[in-house]
This record gives sequence, structure tokens and C-alpha cells, in this order.
Amino acid sequence: MTRPRIYAAHPMTTYGTDHARRALSGLAELLSGCELLNPAEQAWETNDAWLAEWPVIVRNIVGLVVFAHQDGTVGVGCVRELTDAIAERVPVAGYNTEAGLVDLAGVDFLPRGERTPRRVGTLRLGGPVAWSWARTCIGPPTTTTRGTP
Repeated sequence: MTRPRIYAAHPMTTYGTDHARRALSGLAELLSGCELLNPAEQAWETNDAWLAEWPVIVRNIVGLVVFAHQDGTVGVGCVRELTDAIAERVPVAGYNTEAGLVDLAGVDFLPRGERTPRRVGTLRLGGPVAWSWARTCIGPPTTTTRGTP
């Protein structure tokens, strides 16, 4: 039986960092009933390759969880992934190691003069996630499962 797939969106600037490893480890533990797709582990050689495959991925996931850089910011890639997921009616949530899995209340865009492709806005995190499908992905309770439904 295939496990439901969740896409773990995060800024390219975090790929391979301790911050990303901690966040991905926490998500993998929390969502142990799902297959967690980490974009840093995909074999895309170019942005065009990602753009070609992304529409297929977004239509075949049950949820998208996004975590930001340590400073709370995300780039245009994460914003694209979020908006495409929302357009496809894929549930989205935020994650950080302190709050756990939470509703994503929005993205606050930085002032125009401060935006760069790698740093365009900050995630606004809400309360505990309320996805009905999340129960099939949530693993057994542990000390790191803050924000579980």
C-alpha cells in the first residue's frame, strides 16, 4: 500500500543545513504515516527541470508543509509551491521546531526594496493544524509532536 505523500517545502538556502535536518527530522517523526518528499533530495539539475515536474508532484500530494529559513523568511520558490498547492486545493501548513505543525496563516511580503528571489517574505504561522487527513499521517505521540490535531 502506498503511503500518502506530503511535500516539505523549504528555501533552497536551507538545503543541507542543520536547520533543515532538524526540521525534516521533526516532520518525519510527526508525519510518520506519510511519505515525506524533500525537494533537496530530488534529482532536478535545473530550475526548468523542477518547473516541468512540479505540476505533476503538486497534483499527487495530500498536503504541503513549509518551513522557513532560521530568520523566518522564504523565497519565491516556496511562495510558488504554496500558491500552486492552494490552487490545486492541497492543504498547506507551516512547521517550525518550536511550534510543531501549525496552520499557515499567510505570508507577509517584505518591503519591495528588501525583497530578493531568495528572501521575499516571512511565514505567518497560526494555531494547531486542523487537517482531517493529517490523522492518517500523524505517527504515535512523542515529545516532539506539538501542534498535532
